Amino acid sequence: MKVFIKKIIPLIIVGVLCVSNFSVFAAKDKEQSKASNKTKTRKQIKYDKDGYRIGFPKLDKKEYPEPDRTDKALEEFTNWYLEESANNAESSQNDSGTVTTLDLSPNPPTGTNTMTFSVDDHGSIFLVHDGYCAYGAYRHAGLFNGDRFVNLNSACIATATPEEGTTYQTPNKFRSYDECVVLYVKNVTSSQIDSVVSWADTKVEADIPYKIKNTYPNDYSTMYCSKMPYGAYREKANKNIGNNVITWLPYVVLPLDLYLDNDTVVYKEAL
Repeated sequence: MKVFIKKIIPLIIVGVLCVSNFSVFAAKDKEQSKASNKTKTRKQIKYDKDGYRIGFPKLDKKEYPEPDRTDKALEEFTNWYLEESANNAESSQNDSGTVTTLDLSPNPPTGTNTMTFSVDDHGSIFLVHDGYCAYGAYRHAGLFNGDRFVNLNSACIATATPEEGTTYQTPNKFRSYDECVVLYVKNVTSSQIDSVVSWADTKVEADIPYKIKNTYPNDYSTMYCSKMPYGAYREKANKNIGNNVITWLPYVVLPLDLYLDNDTVVYKEAL
């Protein structure tokens, strides 16, 4: 009996130590998981009396010619878009930093830019330009989520594309154009920006289909790229950005409209 006790006691001690160590590791893993879900630390946002962010650059906006708004131009663009969508539906590539002709322009983007990305861009609107675009200088838009950003391959820009509907794209995708500009919206608090970004997140999670023709800006049953930031700021910050300078399609807020709006400020640009 004494021999048996001598043999079993070490086994019990080892078992207790294993359970204790497992509990410690599990607790650490749980804490690490919690930490990864925390809101990232960002610059405190303050505004001057004119609504500009203190400590952020204020770059001049360029003067762009208005796009062709004739019925013929709309018809030609629509016919081209439908044909390209059909031709590329099966062969288009997913978002891996590449670009396709489904960026809504007869000529696919082929350039690059050196835009930098940061958690401090949280809630900012990214616009890109490259090549001919029938509906204005900027051909694509997205809303940046700083909490999802880790590197250039992070899926952190909420937008919508014809092939995917609402989706996240990467910074590398937005660097695959010959120009990129970044906008903030005047006099929007940090808590409002968090709500703006969360609203966009819910639209991505809902997998909303893409549609641009015969739609209304405040109907979110369908989505297109520039409608994502427009809707988010309209619904969560009471900012009607872009809707006061509609430049082309009836009831559509285009990327150029976001750029031209008096409540948006360009603070970064890259070629």
